[in-house]
Amino acid sequence: KILWRYGIPVGHIGHLNQVPNADIPFVIENEPEVITCYSIEKVKRISEVAQEKDKKQEILLRVIDDNDTFFDGQEGGIHKDNLEETVKEIQKMPNVELVGVTSFPCIRYNTTKEINVEPTDNFKTIVEAAKKMESLGCNVKQINAPGNTSSETFAMLKENGATHVEPGHGLLGTTPNHAFKDYLPEIPTYVYLSEVSHFLNNDVYCYGGGYWSDIYDPQYVSRGLVGSNPDTIFNNKTKIIPKKQIIDYHITLENINCKIGDSVVFGYRTQMQMTRSQIALIGGLRKNKPVLEALFDHAGTMINIYNEVIPPDESMQIIESIVKKY
Repeated sequence: KILWRYGIPVGHIGHLNQVPNADIPFVIENEPEVITCYSIEKVKRISEVAQEKDKKQEILLRVIDDNDTFFDGQEGGIHKDNLEETVKEIQKMPNVELVGVTSFPCIRYNTTKEINVEPTDNFKTIVEAAKKMESLGCNVKQINAPGNTSSETFAMLKENGATHVEPGHGLLGTTPNHAFKDYLPEIPTYVYLSEVSHFLNNDVYCYGGGYWSDIYDPQYVSRGLVGSNPDTIFNNKTKIIPKKQIIDYHITLENINCKIGDSVVFGYRTQMQMTRSQIALIGGLRKNKPVLEALFDHAGTMINIYNEVIPPDESMQIIESIVKKY
């Protein structure tokens, strides 16, 4: 909805979360390229709405097998043993067309440099599913293989049969590979910026409110830089003291030479939809002349420094001027 608000086309929706039935009319009206479905019931509802609106909607199926790997809470899909029955049933539905398959993750996530980056069983499952669908008369246009996507994995994805990929963290330079390999062309593009709030028992407390690390390794500990001088901050390193908090009011750091009000800069992998921080777009870094170009709230709405919402039309004008500038 945020992308459509700003007039940005949406290629793929429904792959990590199914489109709720109440949102299907809005989604169909905005014509995404494909919608991923985990069930016949979801395709049926899309078919009904597409028919009502006189639209034709292309569908991907998330096909799964017993040995596939999913992150907790992201499970779901049509078992490959039920694929033929499912395809034949969907082919009877009006205003929808099966055009491909997807899963996640299709490339293994490497939380340490010792772990090999390689295709998962999920990838093998959807490639086999695509062949089966073609044999049933489907015009397969997409073998959509997201997960750990960047220049480091493009060749592997192509060699194993992917036609489409989804480089989210690849564009941001924050895939696991970027933590271990300095030669990759993508450069990490964001930091989490906080400020020293107070001290207690030799610990340093800085403001929380949006610190969310997308690392599933419990041994991983984020590190930060603390200071007020850009020439010396890189020599003043510390790391987080993990604490169990329901709400991240503060981030606790190991004792370090600093003062209240100093900046605290973290570099770690996050998900922007999970942080409740404001997102500041900073330009001019290559010329060492940083400038605040735009500010967004945690939901992707452009705001000013007073937290007042900037209307979409005005926001688009600002974004277009920034693109032209760089």
